[in-house]
Amino acid sequence: MCEVTVVTSVCALTLIICVWALCLAVPHLQIYDNVGNGVYKSGFATSQAAYNAAQSALFSTLDSLESQLSDGRPFLLGDRVTEADVRLLPALARFDAVYATLFKCTR
Repeated sequence: MCEVTVVTSVCALTLIICVWALCLAVPHLQIYDNVGNGVYKSGFATSQAAYNAAQSALFSTLDSLESQLSDGRPFLLGDRVTEADVRLLPALARFDAVYATLFKCTR
């Protein structure tokens, strides 16, 4: 596993590029595409098939993330916070109050 310290005051994109360049395995794309963006795919779906696909990806990813955390680790990739954790937190904080009610993101 790589250990890297990145200090930046620029933007999240710079951090993402650095993480990719340093070959750190961070599941941020799955979190972005299936959770952070997935709730909007569900909420603004223009067909039942699109809604079903977005819901399936969303809850499959949430189940996978829950499984990862069920072993007692404090963060997704172990004992250190990563970009994946930072990206997941706001989506989880908004989930019941916003996404479940407005976008019908429920099972």
